[in-house]
Amino acid sequence: MSRGIVLVAQNNKESNYLDQAYALALSIKLQSKDTNVCLITDTDDFKNCYDHTVILKDDLAKDKDWKIQNRYKVFEHTPYDETIVMDVDMLVLNNIDHWWEMLSTEDLFFVTDVKTYRNEKINDQYYRKTFIENNLPNIYSGVYYFKKNNFVKKFFMLVEDIMKNFDEYNNMLCDTTKQKWVSYDVCTAFACKILDVNISNIPITFTHMKPRIQNWNNHHTRWTAALDIEFTNDCRLYLDNFLQKDVFHYTEKNFLTSTIIERLEQCTI
Repeated sequence: MSRGIVLVAQNNKESNYLDQAYALALSIKLQSKDTNVCLITDTDDFKNCYDHTVILKDDLAKDKDWKIQNRYKVFEHTPYDETIVMDVDMLVLNNIDHWWEMLSTEDLFFVTDVKTYRNEKINDQYYRKTFIENNLPNIYSGVYYFKKNNFVKKFFMLVEDIMKNFDEYNNMLCDTTKQKWVSYDVCTAFACKILDVNISNIPITFTHMKPRIQNWNNHHTRWTAALDIEFTNDCRLYLDNFLQKDVFHYTEKNFLTSTIIERLEQCTI
């Protein structure tokens, strides 16, 4: 039974998602050198530290600025029997091999609880109004898991249809606070609701760094401007002296500097 982590990365005019995927892959290999990592992308112009690579042939995001239209294709393109998918603007800061045993009892799993950089559970609903007010599963597609089987195939076929016909599903499933743009979080939540997917309460989470959910008294537009950031030579990350652990979702592209990438390279390669 093969297992691995899949990353989907396509650059746009503003962001180098291939650099983000590279940094994430390095961080995974640093914590667990035997973990398989697959990159799904639209170009062969990438730094290769991957065990598998897949070049998209039918690129549905070719003319899009926010390139999420191919994300449902992970089921079709993963080379693994069991797959963990991660957003590329993340770093793995501890060994997470134990996740596989925890997830092995599930066909499909999404993270439902995330935490602040101070390791506090996030309860703020600022970014989740569509989910709460329309009784959608409160899932975070930044980290999810699936097995290759018929049920999960059906799930991703539905996600494909939702992404291609988003307005129709949005009107059908949302009575209030409708999201006006297509997002993978909302599309997968729609699919979970339609298929009545029971999301397990397995205690897998990640640190989510969107600024409005950090339990701060004062509002900050960017967390990278509000906190002291230290990424050490041995690839430990401190935010205001809080050591970051497990999976870190930094969300702001300016966080990932050339220095961080170079230190990951030095520690890994």
